[in-house]
Amino acid sequence: MSLNVQEIKGFRAADKSYKKYDSRGLLLLVKPNGSKLWYFKYRFGGKEKKLPIGAFPEISLSQARQLRDRARLKVSDGIDPMLERKRKKARIKLGAENTFEVIANKYIDEKMELEGRAEAT
Repeated sequence: MSLNVQEIKGFRAADKSYKKYDSRGLLLLVKPNGSKLWYFKYRFGGKEKKLPIGAFPEISLSQARQLRDRARLKVSDGIDPMLERKRKKARIKLGAENTFEVIANKYIDEKMELEGRAEAT
C-alpha cells in the first residue's frame, strides 16, 4: 500500500531504525533520532542496492516518487543510478582539481623545486 503525507508525519522514532515501503522500490527509513530518509531500492547486476534520495520533509513524497521514477528509467535502460552518481561526483571533484590556478601553481612549484629556488618571502 502506498504511503501518504499524514502517515509519514505520524511515524515516530523507535529504539531501532525501521523501514516503511511506498511502492515500486521507494522506501522511507525512520531512524532512532527521528530523521526520515528516502531510498530507492533496486536490483542491478544481480545485486540489491539502495540509492539515497534525500530527507523528509526537504524531499516531499511527490518529489521522492519523481526521483524514484527517474532512477527506475535508468535501471531499465541498463544504467546503475548509484554508479552514475558516483561518477558525476568524481567528475566534479576532478574538474575542481584541474582549474588553471591549481595547475599553474603546481607547475611553478615543480619548476622552482627543479631549479633549487626557494619561495619568495
